[in-house]
Amino acid sequence: MNILRFVNYFIALLMICNPFAVLPLFLKLTAADTFEERRRTSLIATFAVACILVGATWLGMPVLLILGIKLAPFRFAGALVVLMLAFSMLRAEDTRLKQTSEEKVEAITKSSIAITPLAIPLIAGPGAISAIIVEASQYTGLINHGILSFVAIAVALFMGTILYFATKVENILGRVGLNIFTRIGGLVVASNALDSLSVALKEMFPGLTG
Repeated sequence: MNILRFVNYFIALLMICNPFAVLPLFLKLTAADTFEERRRTSLIATFAVACILVGATWLGMPVLLILGIKLAPFRFAGALVVLMLAFSMLRAEDTRLKQTSEEKVEAITKSSIAITPLAIPLIAGPGAISAIIVEASQYTGLINHGILSFVAIAVALFMGTILYFATKVENILGRVGLNIFTRIGGLVVASNALDSLSVALKEMFPGLTG
């Protein structure tokens, strides 16, 4: 994995996790918490996200093999999920791919929301997990998977930092600023999803390449 791909993967995964869309939801779900409780929740969520993303890096492909799922169809399906997520980001809207209305209601009644719904599915959702498995299938070997794990941990730490300083970040950027960053992220995510769709189609239908 070269440095350019390393940076591209980090940005793409970060945008799929979408810290600026998760931020207002985090503030809403922890509205009744004290300052220390909110920060403790962000730390637990960070650890959980890191475990989920790193786990997907190392175990994603073996699980697909056990289930008998071929990579090309999975890449295609995963790219569609990510593309749908990108469209919702471009509109700066919540998406049911990450959390349904029923899950939102349940989350409000939970005593702790750090693991679910915050870590999964709001941050490490289907889009992020799909993207990680596809990337891990392209860059095999211990060294590459170690690099991908480093990126996953870096993304989790970035997300955790945003949540840890959630109130300050929201005050600095405002709702308009958050929406702008979300839309820019949507463009990045959409371009990566379309590229992955193109590769998947060529793998499933070799005749398309001529």
